[in-house]
Amino acid sequence: MRRHPQLAARFANEGEPLQLLPLLAEGDSPWPLDVQQLPALSAQQEAQALHTLEQEELTRDLFNQGGAMLHALLVRHGDEARYTLFLNAHHLIVDGWSTPVVLGDLLTALYQGPTALTPLRTRYGDIVRQLTARDAEASRQIWRQTLAGRAADAAVRRSSAR
Repeated sequence: MRRHPQLAARFANEGEPLQLLPLLAEGDSPWPLDVQQLPALSAQQEAQALHTLEQEELTRDLFNQGGAMLHALLVRHGDEARYTLFLNAHHLIVDGWSTPVVLGDLLTALYQGPTALTPLRTRYGDIVRQLTARDAEASRQIWRQTLAGRAADAAVRRSSAR
């Protein structure tokens, strides 16, 4: 979470959407991890149990639970040293660009240890500052030009009901 603080984001809507990032003291981690132990099961029973857990994760309402937009469930298989990890992330905190980065870091830390992670070239705060410094009116104008002449249903309308 320290490496990718946006994963700890919460969102509030006080008239305008607001992203909140918790300040973490050294040693604190908001990593939302649950651990579950499966008993020794046949292969078919184990597959069914994992499917049930997967379905529960897929129906988890990350946005409306008021907490983390990321949830992890680590399942240990019987008495064996085998595990299944379910990662559930809301699209507000990860996307197609960031998912491989986050998963790559997770796998590197898992197999080589956290010290094997190379320092990030750009911090999240730097990206946010760069994005907020952009000329919003110029961006709107580019989109207006791009969408000009398109069918009305192709335009994205801002809705006050969320």
